[in-house]
Amino acid sequence: MIDLNRDKLNSMTVGRKADREYITAELLKIASNRGATAERREEPRNIGYHGAGIHLEFRNNGVGAMIDVDDLHGGKYVCIHWFNSNFPARNFTWQFERGVLAVSRMHVFHKATSIPQDWFSLAMALDAGLMLAQRGEALEPPATK
Repeated sequence: MIDLNRDKLNSMTVGRKADREYITAELLKIASNRGATAERREEPRNIGYHGAGIHLEFRNNGVGAMIDVDDLHGGKYVCIHWFNSNFPARNFTWQFERGVLAVSRMHVFHKATSIPQDWFSLAMALDAGLMLAQRGEALEPPATK
């Protein structure tokens, strides 16, 4: 497990480039620790929508996650969009959905969204999801015919 400073992480605001970089570095450390691949892309400011940001995409053992470190939701937190990165798509386990703080109104089990309350909670949800993926416990077994 990565040792994160909860107070420092939660004091970050993505309106400042240095803060975006700090948050991104912490999330990339989590991914590396869990054996996930990570892609990073700089996002320019979108006037009237959000400021500059960093798009991150992670993949680990059939599980994908996307995070945009930007101020679209006020800069104190963002969502994690979870998806299957291998096909055919498989459902996430209940353990995975609970671990990543998934919210769902449609009960679509092959994708999930985490909406944590702050950056530290987001980091913990990312760590939980990538840990379960690393262990092979994030996805239900393939359907048999």
